[in-house]
Amino acid sequence: MSQLKKLFTHPKFRIVLLVSFLTIVVCSATLGGIYTYFTGDLIIKFEQNLNDIDPQDMGVEDFIEDFEFMYNFFAVNYPFFDLYERRIDYNWLDLKEGYLNRIRDCENSAEFLNVILDAINTLQNCHTYLVQPSFTSTQREWFVEDDKYPYYEIFNEEVVDANQYWIPIYNNVMYQRDNWFLGENRVHYDLLMVYDKGDYVVHKVWNTTDNHLISSKVVAVDGFPIHDLIKESYNITYLHYDYARARNYVEFLRPLYLDFSTDFTFENLTGEQFNKTLSFDSTFYYPSINWRGYYPNLPDVSTVLYPIERVGYLQVGGMHNPSFILHEQIMSFYESIADYDHLIFDIRGNSGGNDYFWYHELVEPLLKEKVKSTVYLALHKKAIYSHMMRRERQWFFTVSKSRFSELPPEAQSKDVKIYKNHLTIEPTNTVDFDGTISVLIDKNIFSASESFSVFCKNTGFATLYGTNTGGDGIGDATYFVLPNSKLIIRYSYILGLFPNGHANEETHTPPDVYYESSAGNWSELIDFVINELTG
Repeated sequence: MSQLKKLFTHPKFRIVLLVSFLTIVVCSATLGGIYTYFTGDLIIKFEQNLNDIDPQDMGVEDFIEDFEFMYNFFAVNYPFFDLYERRIDYNWLDLKEGYLNRIRDCENSAEFLNVILDAINTLQNCHTYLVQPSFTSTQREWFVEDDKYPYYEIFNEEVVDANQYWIPIYNNVMYQRDNWFLGENRVHYDLLMVYDKGDYVVHKVWNTTDNHLISSKVVAVDGFPIHDLIKESYNITYLHYDYARARNYVEFLRPLYLDFSTDFTFENLTGEQFNKTLSFDSTFYYPSINWRGYYPNLPDVSTVLYPIERVGYLQVGGMHNPSFILHEQIMSFYESIADYDHLIFDIRGNSGGNDYFWYHELVEPLLKEKVKSTVYLALHKKAIYSHMMRRERQWFFTVSKSRFSELPPEAQSKDVKIYKNHLTIEPTNTVDFDGTISVLIDKNIFSASESFSVFCKNTGFATLYGTNTGGDGIGDATYFVLPNSKLIIRYSYILGLFPNGHANEETHTPPDVYYESSAGNWSELIDFVINELTG
């Protein structure tokens, strides 16, 4: 073996990256793979560098090696550490020793997996997660079918085969952690306590003798202020952020988030405080709470005509792949409001899907001329793996930082470059509608629906009503593999910026008109906007 080949195959040298039109070799001890770039024609040579070990034979040293790999990978490539430290007051990188100590005590794969899941959840980004092992085979099929390179090499046959070992372990661990796939059996308190305009308010009781608790708010649990306790549950659940009150919160209180505590302090509407011991089990099911949040069950697409107010209303539950049926339904709706003055898109609770849906169904038919939206992407020069994916997306052109007035501190570093990305949409299947367009938004908007909100904000295509969205709609996500376990992790690899420099994942998309509805009141915002438009 040549000395050069020995260098590239040595475990301390995991990456070879050839960039620009010449060949430049870059070696990194933190990343797992060999990546070759000729950026002129975007030829990518990707070779995954995995350790020759069966996951079922892993021991503590192998667990530690996988965690060290993940930690080092994120330390170099993850863009949100500073952002979340400002919001939640901790830096993920400082938690390393705590996770390593837990791994040193692991006696089996399930315990190791629990640590990895906790560590990933603590990153607090909904695009960053462990890929469900049972899904890896299907994911590979999609990437192969669509010729998505290098993704089908990341999800190669060796990795997919290794993930079969993890399927029963993962399912059992997730059942024990959260009963996530048996939602009707989740353990809940005997009170439904929902975050409502800054407080956790009792909205439902199961025991009629507790009816007097309705509309009371939770003040403390086990004597500790409720908001302080929730802030510490970052390793268990995703924390939303209340921009009006600068506070982290969850949509409703579950035993899991509060270490299964039962000693609650309430305050009623007259200001009187009192203690109550709650019970919990799986029979207390919260039927009004689905994946959209505390909303009614909504179809994927629904429409309402308000002929007196001359307002058309279109609710969209998800950004789906193009569908003939949905397309025909939406186009028929557009035709029915041709002479109306106002159109309302309601995308509250829409957690995303495919950007092409909103390009083709929500924007193109309503344009009279082409529209361009520009967003910006900040990336540290050391983020080698992330730069690989950035080049695959063909984001090449940089801009001066002097053009931004609100850059976050981490983006101001001389080691960070800012790239620009243009999105141009032209009229297609244009319909005859000349009225105003409004969009209703909330905290559960994410990913593709977030990118639609960003487009509206940047271009003035529509006026946004409601509260700040869920974020992470500027940028992209990709995957990497842990070398021993072969577990696959998805992560957001780039810091997306608005034209003023604000990070989308930090501010999310703020509305043009702020309006906070009461929890569980779906129609309140609709009524407010119609009144604003026509009153």
